[in-house]
Amino acid sequence: MWKSVVCAMLTAMGCSSALGETVARPAAIRTRAQDWTLIPIGVETNGQTSVKGVLAIRDSSTVVGDNIGAIWYESPAVYGGAWESKAWTGDPLQSVKYVKSRFEIEDIWDPMFGVGTIPSGTSSEPKSYSNGLMIDDPFFSITLSAQRDLAVSFLTGIGYKAADVPIEKVSQQASCGKNEVLTALSDAVIYSSTAKEGVEAGWASQPFAAVLATCAQVAPPPPPPPPPCGPWGCLPGTLIPAPGPPLDLPWGPNPPRWQPGVEQDPAFDPSCSTPTTVCYKQEVWYWYYDTCFLGVQCVKVCKATTSWTCPLPPGGAPFMPPLCTVPTPIPADPTRPVTCGHWPDGFHPWW
Repeated sequence: MWKSVVCAMLTAMGCSSALGETVARPAAIRTRAQDWTLIPIGVETNGQTSVKGVLAIRDSSTVVGDNIGAIWYESPAVYGGAWESKAWTGDPLQSVKYVKSRFEIEDIWDPMFGVGTIPSGTSSEPKSYSNGLMIDDPFFSITLSAQRDLAVSFLTGIGYKAADVPIEKVSQQASCGKNEVLTALSDAVIYSSTAKEGVEAGWASQPFAAVLATCAQVAPPPPPPPPPCGPWGCLPGTLIPAPGPPLDLPWGPNPPRWQPGVEQDPAFDPSCSTPTTVCYKQEVWYWYYDTCFLGVQCVKVCKATTSWTCPLPPGGAPFMPPLCTVPTPIPADPTRPVTCGHWPDGFHPWW
C-alpha cells in the first residue's frame, strides 16, 4: 500500500523512474473470444513496459462440470515464438490469485480482472496445457489429429476437463490463430504504453490493429437492466446512464460498487466541516467495459467525489487519516459531478 501512496505523490515525475521499481497490473486493453476474455499482464520498469503473458478467463456461467476455466499464456522469450500455456480446471479465481502472487500485483488493481471479489489465500498451481487439454490427459493425442476441433468441443460440452477456445481451433490458425492474436494483443499494450496521449490517433496504422479488428469476437453482453437510465442502467446512486457494461459482469455475483480512487487517500475538507464535525472527501471510481480501437475491448472508469464526517477529534484539529471509520462500502451516491470515459490511469497511464 505504501508503494502506491508514494507513487501517487510522484505521478508528475514518473513513478517508476523516480523509484527505480517494477509495477505490474492487468492491462486496460483486452479482447473477447466468445465466452473467453483475454487479459494481458503488463509490467513496467523505469518507464519501459513489457507483457509477461495473457490470462484467458472463461465466463463462469458457461463452465460445465470439470471444464477448464482459465488459461495462462506465457509470452515467448523470442518475439514471434510460440506461446506456451498452463491451465486450471474449475474456479477461474485460482488463476487470478496465481498471477497476482507471481507478479506481485497489488490489490488496488483487482477490479481490472473483472471477476468480482478475489478471496485471499494461496492459489493452486496450473498444469501444463495445450490446445484444449492438459498435456497429461489420456485423450491428449486427439489435439494433434484432424478431428481436434470437433473432439475438444464435444468434451467441453459434456463437462470434461477441456477448453474450447476460439483462438486454438485448427480452423482459425490461418489468420486468427493463438500466436497471431496473442502477439497482436501484446503489441497493442506495448504501443499504448509508449504512445501516451497519441494512442488513439495512431492505433489504426499499426500492424496489430488489423489482426485485432479481424479476430476480435465480442460475446453478446449480459441482458441489460430495465430503464430508466440507459441500456446499462444507472450509475449507482444517480440518474446518470452507465456508459458500458460493469466490469465485474458476468462473473461477479453483485454489480460493482464505487471504489476508492487509486490516486487518492482521504483528505480533510474544511468546506463541509462544522464546529463539531470534521469532513473528509475522497475520489471514487466506477469501472466499466468500453469498446475502443476498432472493436477491441478496454477498461475505463467514471470518477466522482464522495464525502463523510467524523466527530471533531480531541484538541479540535483534524487528523489524517480520519479517526472515525471510513464508510464501507463507499457511499453509493457520490457527490456530483460524475465524469466518465477516463482510462484507469492511476500512476501508470494509458495501457
